[in-house]
Amino acid sequence: MAQNSQVSNHYNSIAREYDLHDNTNQLVATDKFIYGFIQRHGCVPNIIDLGCGTGRSIDWLKLMPHEYYGIDISEGMLEQFKINHPGYRCEKKDIYQPDILSNRGEKTAISLYGSPCYTTLDKFIELTKQLWANFLHVYLLLYGVERNAETFEAQSEMGILKPLVCDSKTLYHLHKEIPTLKWKGIDQFKKKNLTLSVPRYYINIGIDSLTRQVERFAWVMLYK
Repeated sequence: MAQNSQVSNHYNSIAREYDLHDNTNQLVATDKFIYGFIQRHGCVPNIIDLGCGTGRSIDWLKLMPHEYYGIDISEGMLEQFKINHPGYRCEKKDIYQPDILSNRGEKTAISLYGSPCYTTLDKFIELTKQLWANFLHVYLLLYGVERNAETFEAQSEMGILKPLVCDSKTLYHLHKEIPTLKWKGIDQFKKKNLTLSVPRYYINIGIDSLTRQVERFAWVMLYK
């Protein structure tokens, strides 16, 4: 619960400026790359957006109100969401609460820009298993190692606990539980990417070799 409170308080404090910060040319280009990837690989409405923030996915994916349902832990971000997207469904919830995925009608689940990272590895793996079992398409965008030296330093100054990083250890344990999982590493600045689609490859090469491949990326997309 302490982690939830810290994350919520932080995003409440930056909610009004959040969209201004994310409208820089570099971040718009990153958005274009990420949402383009989602559209190319399959994105079937209806969509549940886990950690929806101010609702940026609605515009990029060109969704109608009946095609979208967003949840977020920050009241401030949801207030901004309602200003940006009146008529769209959003609700204050913790994406890790036990019943979050029960009896849902959506076909696609997304959780982007580090939204699923504020938890332990065990809880993240359990959530990911539920998503893979319940949705036709899943896209989870996790913090990569390359990005996070400065991110972690800034967040610790704000009192936020260190979030989960999609490093070699994370991928290794995920693939043991979900053999069909795929990942794409994204370099935030050069937009380079790497997709490896042979699931058992990660287990066979071992953690040292996997480390050399994954830890140069700013973001890592896990997808189904």
